[in-house]
Amino acid sequence: MSPRPLYRWKSFWLGVLVLGSLGWAWSDSYRYTSALVSPRQGAAWSEGGRLGVSWESLNFDKLHLEVWRDPLFEDEIGVRFSELPTRSLAYWFLLLLFSLSWSAWLFWHWKREQKKSS
Repeated sequence: MSPRPLYRWKSFWLGVLVLGSLGWAWSDSYRYTSALVSPRQGAAWSEGGRLGVSWESLNFDKLHLEVWRDPLFEDEIGVRFSELPTRSLAYWFLLLLFSLSWSAWLFWHWKREQKKSS
């Protein structure tokens, strides 16, 4: 019995979904600034082709999460979150990292399926 084709694997379609989502977020980050802000926990943001996280506690009077999305203009890139100590990664690096690990997983899975069928 021959192994199932690649397009029938759930892991293949899950990887396609993740790559599509990362690609959409990358292109969207050049048009909009998006953020999830928690007063006590910090912020996660996306703008200018980068995804960033800050663990710095923010001093807000409110105790709820805020989610916002604003149009991004070229002169604003990197300004809104510059006062916070953040860690950020470029989306192209995230896409590359996921693509390499996903490809390695698919190759390993394919080799394992080949051994089972022979």
